[in-house]
Amino acid sequence: MRKKYEIHEIDDKGRPRYFVMQTNSKRSYGECAGYSYDRPEARMILGLARGAERRRHAKLAKRQAKQREENSARRAELRSEIDMDSILYTSWGYDQTNVEFYQVVGTYGKFGVELRRIGAQTIKATGPDSSRIRPAKGLFIEPKIRKTVGSHGVRIGSSQTAWPAGERESFHCSWGH
Repeated sequence: MRKKYEIHEIDDKGRPRYFVMQTNSKRSYGECAGYSYDRPEARMILGLARGAERRRHAKLAKRQAKQREENSARRAELRSEIDMDSILYTSWGYDQTNVEFYQVVGTYGKFGVELRRIGAQTIKATGPDSSRIRPAKGLFIEPKIRKTVGSHGVRIGSSQTAWPAGERESFHCSWGH
């Protein structure tokens, strides 16, 4: 299997030089810019390329580890906000705002929750095609589903993520243009 390495370096006079090296993974020689190099120089150039590649991978691994830590902390914080009988809400839709409510009816494992969709009560009509609504706790309208708490909420479906409703009194819902 041949690998291609691109190397940029500065020569004695401060001019940039550009090498394209293709190597055979079983041998330590290769071709640079169309010229065949002997083994010591090929090893040096290949070592530079591999060192740069290792540094890039180390930097990427460090960034990914930091992201995993942050996601884990967010996930644990979100899970601590979700207790039995907590209300979660979703808000979705393209040219309308659909709001749905879910009540936590059980937990399992470290991040698992059992939810049931509940109905909503209209508080005030704010127009011919919109209103303010609030969750109707205990008014179950669908069977129980099992979901996992993630770092950005509880994923309900492909276009729905649920978040804790907290102390919010009402939510805006519209279904017109």
